[in-house]
Amino acid sequence: METNRMSVQPKRRPCLVLDVFDINGTNFVELAYGTSSPTKANRGYEVRVNQTASCHAAGLDRPSRFVCARRVIVSVNHPGFDGGDNRGTLIGRLDPPLIERMNDVRARIHAEADIHAEALREHREEQERWQREEHGFLLRNRASREATPPKLKGGLS
Repeated sequence: METNRMSVQPKRRPCLVLDVFDINGTNFVELAYGTSSPTKANRGYEVRVNQTASCHAAGLDRPSRFVCARRVIVSVNHPGFDGGDNRGTLIGRLDPPLIERMNDVRARIHAEADIHAEALREHREEQERWQREEHGFLLRNRASREATPPKLKGGLS
């Protein structure tokens, strides 16, 4: 018997709000994926909440980590914020050392995005330069062919 996949509710997961911004009057949030899985995947891009007091302050029922390499941007009006059950959306806070860690991760993500954007800009500029040079070469080549009289058969010019 096949179940209807549309009726299955997605698993509720903790998320860490990394950024809040406005686009044309609509508020969006950038969220980092949260999990209680203790793997070492995505090291360097995570915020680990391990201490009992930190878990309680963050509204977590167990130690968790927020994998900032796995992010999504959604509207604050997204229906996933409704909760869909009697628990609703739970909002917690990171303690100061974890806020500092989150800001370090955010800075690294932003720096890498800036590096990527700069490399892309340089690549585009190089492509445009090559196109200009190729166009100039074609014009010079065409002009030199027009300036040189064609050779006639038999060596006569």
